Amino acid sequence: MKQCKYDKFCGGCKYLDVEYSTQLQDKSRYLTRLMRDYGIDVGSIAVNGMHYPYGYRNKVHLAFKMLKGKPIIGFFEEGSSKVVDIDSCLLNGEWLGKLIVILRGFVKRFKISIYDPMTKVGTLRYAVARCIDNDIQLTLVTTTKNFAGREYLYSKLCQNFGVVSLYLNINKRTDKLVFDDKGFQLIKGEKYLCSTLLGVKYCLTPDSFLQVNRDICKNMYKTAIDWLQPLPSDNILDLYSGIGITSVLLARQCARVDSIEYNASATSMARNIMRLNDVQNVFIHTGDCASEIAKLNVSEYSKVFLDPARAGAEENTLDTIIKSNIKRIVYMSCNPETLARDLSRLSQYYTISRIEAWDMFPFTEHIETLVLCERK
Repeated sequence: MKQCKYDKFCGGCKYLDVEYSTQLQDKSRYLTRLMRDYGIDVGSIAVNGMHYPYGYRNKVHLAFKMLKGKPIIGFFEEGSSKVVDIDSCLLNGEWLGKLIVILRGFVKRFKISIYDPMTKVGTLRYAVARCIDNDIQLTLVTTTKNFAGREYLYSKLCQNFGVVSLYLNINKRTDKLVFDDKGFQLIKGEKYLCSTLLGVKYCLTPDSFLQVNRDICKNMYKTAIDWLQPLPSDNILDLYSGIGITSVLLARQCARVDSIEYNASATSMARNIMRLNDVQNVFIHTGDCASEIAKLNVSEYSKVFLDPARAGAEENTLDTIIKSNIKRIVYMSCNPETLARDLSRLSQYYTISRIEAWDMFPFTEHIETLVLCERK
């Protein structure tokens, strides 16, 4: 195992001192026991790991702070407002080290003031970046747009990365939210960070959601499609559909996909992704899932894929599915506890045929789980 010099202070990786194979076994035991506690017993639940569980994160959130008159950059200590000054991270890989060097040089060269949450004085608060295939999208979170060095910062990014997208988010809030919801300003470079996943072209803005571990994400999406078994005659629901990558994957094999997503920015990106991939048979609905699904004639759909946030699916959404003719459900979850709760409800009407988990976030306690439910 690799050693991290920030491990005692950062707290982001709880299990760096545990053998990776042991981590997977522990997660398997936890998930199996949790499901049994809810009356769901499909045997021991496997947790699929990574061949190389380092450098997998494609996104980072960095905080700035002054310490003894010196600006520092890094991660918040767990449960604290203190910032751990870092120059690298085992989970993010080499790209983060390059970015930190650039940001340190930018702050020092142009004497950028660091925001103090106590006095409410200062300019620079956070830097949020996503790097895919050495293309980078960087957002500076500041209290004002009046600061120097933007051309310098952009040129340094271009020297070290491929396609560069440089944004600004002005945040004068006094709470702990990183981004202000008034939006993002493109400072320089490309509007979108673009790539492909399982042959699906996609483009991202700074507030777009994409799994931070693309390798595990690919494996989970492939498995989900295999389990759902889309047919040319199927109409399929894609619930909590995000920016629409799964909708495209499904649409390529079935008659129609109706995707429902609450976040308007995500559905805007989804429409863009449909155009990029020349997909005509996806119909996108923006709004609360329980409300939007109630507007549809659910009896026309045979299968559903759902990937809710940590809170799980709404009870009304599950009730609508249960009352429908839907024969097959694939449920992707980032929270085993709300998943177990929802499955205990579904299991009265559906057989829980398969459960597998993936280690989306090695060295942390998090587990991503995939479940196949078939109508009894």
